[in-house]
Amino acid sequence: MNTKRYIIAVLLGIGVALSALFPVKLPAGDQAITVRSVYPNPFTVGTTFQLTMPRTGQIRIAVHDILGKQIKTLFEGEHPSGRYDIYWDGKDETGSPVIPGIYICSLFSSDSYVTSVKVVKVQG
Repeated sequence: MNTKRYIIAVLLGIGVALSALFPVKLPAGDQAITVRSVYPNPFTVGTTFQLTMPRTGQIRIAVHDILGKQIKTLFEGEHPSGRYDIYWDGKDETGSPVIPGIYICSLFSSDSYVTSVKVVKVQG
C-alpha cells in the first residue's frame, strides 16, 4: 500500500469550511474497493450504491449528513469479494425518512478510509 495525503474538507454551515491534511493508506492498483455507480442520484425514496470488492475483507458503509453526523450504517462486517448493490432506503437509524438535502456515503475498509460519494435527496 502507498500512502498519500488528501485534503478533507468539512462544511460548517453555508460557505464555511475547515480542511486538514490527513495521511490515507491507499490499496495498490486493482486491490482498491471501488464504488462503480450510484443510482438514482438525486433520489426521492432510496438509492443504490454499486461497489466492487477485489478481496474479502472487513468494511463499513455509513451515510452522514453534510455536517458530518452519522445518519445510518448500511453495512458493517466481513464482506466477500465480488460486485454488490447496497441499497439505502433514505431513512435514518430509527426508520424515519431523512429530510431532502445532501448526504455523504462513506466506505471504510479494516485498515483505511476508502472513498465517499455524494448523494442528493429531493422532495418526492
